[in-house]
Amino acid sequence: MSVIGGEVLVLSKDFCPAYITTLQSAVNYLFLRKAKIFVENYGFLDFEEWVEMSEFIIEMHRDEGEEIPYIQGVSRRLIKPFVIVLTNGVFEGEKKLSFSKKLLIIRDENTCQYCGKKLSKNTRSIDHVIPKSRGGKTVWTNVVLCCKKCNMKKGGRTPEEAGMKLLKKPKVPTIIEILLKYIEGREEKRYWELFLKRPF
Repeated sequence: MSVIGGEVLVLSKDFCPAYITTLQSAVNYLFLRKAKIFVENYGFLDFEEWVEMSEFIIEMHRDEGEEIPYIQGVSRRLIKPFVIVLTNGVFEGEKKLSFSKKLLIIRDENTCQYCGKKLSKNTRSIDHVIPKSRGGKTVWTNVVLCCKKCNMKKGGRTPEEAGMKLLKKPKVPTIIEILLKYIEGREEKRYWELFLKRPF
């Protein structure tokens, strides 16, 4: 099955998850010999091995009744990268992520942290546990996802003052925690889980 998009997990030289990138960027890394590609059952292949072996591996899987995603080039097919490892750069410890609304939605699983309801774009809101009017900052440990109804009910009070309880204490997520939630139900899960669930 020919593909033209998608996301790729980038591992540091010591095989720790570092970040995700676009398919185009991953292919550039491979072409420039800045990374190797992970191919299931074959391990990590450099650029030349990837080019030479892709057609053979694609056809072998097809003979076994399994279609694997590939990129259709001008003269050949190349296995789609799902995971690449950088040839330089060591990742030191679990990376802490800068706060963003997109990552907050993933961390809190698009669920109101007060009533537990799943949220839509129209019902979604962000609450500062310690209100901004009292000096509360927009940081991971003070911000949660909630529905507009709960946000209105809480108002400019703390949860205790409003008689409300958080489902879980907000904390700073790691890239591994975010990615494990992010890949649920996605094509990448089969490949990324191998590196996200191993002990570091």
